[in-house]
Amino acid sequence: MFKMIVVDDEYLVRLGIKETISWNDYNIEIVGEATNGKKGLELVNELKPDIIISDIKMPIMDGLEFVKHINEINNDCRSIILSGYKDFEYAKETLENGAYTYLLKPIDNSELVNSVLNALGDLLKEREKEKYLTSLKEELPSIKHIFLLDLTSGKYTAVEKIKEKIDLLNIPINQEGYVLYCHIDNTENQEIIKESLNNFYNIINEVFNNNMNQIAGDLFDSYFVLIVSGDKELIELENLCNKALRQFEKTNSEVLSIGLSNKYFQFNKISDNFLQAKHLAKNKLFPTINTVSTSTYLSSKYRQQVVEAMQYIAENFNKNISIKMVSESLYVSESHLMHIFKDDVGKTFNECLTDYRLIIAKKMLLSGKYKIYEIAEKVGYSDVKYFSQIFRKKEGISPTDYLNQENNGEV
Repeated sequence: MFKMIVVDDEYLVRLGIKETISWNDYNIEIVGEATNGKKGLELVNELKPDIIISDIKMPIMDGLEFVKHINEINNDCRSIILSGYKDFEYAKETLENGAYTYLLKPIDNSELVNSVLNALGDLLKEREKEKYLTSLKEELPSIKHIFLLDLTSGKYTAVEKIKEKIDLLNIPINQEGYVLYCHIDNTENQEIIKESLNNFYNIINEVFNNNMNQIAGDLFDSYFVLIVSGDKELIELENLCNKALRQFEKTNSEVLSIGLSNKYFQFNKISDNFLQAKHLAKNKLFPTINTVSTSTYLSSKYRQQVVEAMQYIAENFNKNISIKMVSESLYVSESHLMHIFKDDVGKTFNECLTDYRLIIAKKMLLSGKYKIYEIAEKVGYSDVKYFSQIFRKKEGISPTDYLNQENNGEV
């Protein structure tokens, strides 16, 4: 049953509204009455009526002010204003302040009933709309999730169709951008995968947002994807990924692989760039450590001998190893191993060994647990001065300056 209150300083008007119309026939109950707007507001707050019938001229608080206050505190009701002929213009002003309609006195019962029923019909439509919007809002994350999955899998090929979906769902994806793919290496524990991916997803979102990147993305069963728009260059995004990884490493031990695609220049190319980013992540150069792979590191899947050689580096980087030792362990010639490194990686074996050592060295530097000479020894350099030279040549700054920049948020 709908609830209605009557607010009028004239007793006979209130009595007439209550007694001369069988409101129960319309599923309406008059649950309260008041003699002025101030008391009427108290009833509104207490009884939460669906319909309010109010006079325009009342002591203490008139109908105009009453309607203003109702509109401020409760939009889930409808107000009908009663007005004398001389207050006609004044009554119209109440419409601008939230009243549903106004009626002239003396009141015609059939007109009043029709106005109340119309107001209730309008109220029900608005409630249905709000209910629908609330339901849609609750379902929107799932709708966006499915769209992003379909977009990256290549389900959509028409540019206009993609743009229409992006605009409809209000997803921040531009016509130009990059695709980032991330998964966790070597774990079958789904809870660990879910928790760690979620942790890093939140970290990288924060890092990217703080650096004014426009991003859209979502978590899936074993990976997450980000579509990054904005004016950043690939190297800048790579640096931001590494910054996020350093934060992740402070509290997480799982190994992540990130693939960062080249730039796409049209919506229907996003799926191609997704495949590139996924390929980069799954065929990364350096095993057993968190890495960001871009097309500068990988053009195709590495041959098995390169993979095994990189695994050898990962297991022995802290020792005085050489390509001869690795080639012997793989039962191939040095020249063959050198050749396939150059072909597959675009770098020499020694360059890859140095890169791996410096990645580990930087992680150890940022941990704050080791002195520079200790780090040099732990990554395979017996001479700390030579280590510093190698570090400066590769990074452009000394180990100490690198640490200071990180502490100052510059790295």
